[in-house]
Amino acid sequence: MLKVRPHKGHRAQRTGLWAKSKSTNLSRFNPYVVEMDQVFLKHDLLRRRRNLLITACPTHPRFIMPVSETDIRAELSRVPQEFLSGLNAVILLGGSKKQEKTYRSLFKFGCYLLNVIFLCPYPKTAMRKRYKTLPKPSILAEYERAGAQIRRSNNGCEINFDETSLRTFYLRDVLIHELGHHVDRDNFKTKTKRRIESFADWFASEYGYRLRI
Repeated sequence: MLKVRPHKGHRAQRTGLWAKSKSTNLSRFNPYVVEMDQVFLKHDLLRRRRNLLITACPTHPRFIMPVSETDIRAELSRVPQEFLSGLNAVILLGGSKKQEKTYRSLFKFGCYLLNVIFLCPYPKTAMRKRYKTLPKPSILAEYERAGAQIRRSNNGCEINFDETSLRTFYLRDVLIHELGHHVDRDNFKTKTKRRIESFADWFASEYGYRLRI
């Protein structure tokens, strides 16, 4: 596991929340956690809210956030509204220079923690990415159904996103996958990480694609 030194002034009380969550495998101290902690503090996201907060952080120049607050509201309006009960916020993160440097080892498209969905911005340098070994078939299927172009070869594969396919992937897959974690949150204590992720994958297939209104 990658060890990252705590950010100066970074409170252990808040980072401790990550260690208790089975819905994320983010390290306690990494640049993504630093940004998420700052958002938790700024918007007081531990306090239950009457209305769902959907907001975007300024996007770092090295990243692209393919969806907007309006996109998120429109997509969430298409799912049964009882699924949103207890959801405090959807946050579009902005990225940072440290995140860009470490995205190959630490990057996640999204994350769910304590009734909050975070969507991470996508590195511009990864819009066209080559893999020496093929990702899992389930991952390739997720990319393909969003419209990404995949070129397979004996030496691995190349995955190409454009703005349209990346937007589709974030809205119908990443967002709805993380919403699946929210719907399933009361079962985290009795489920393995694998079963938690399997439910969220199924949820994204059903409500992001197959049952899309």
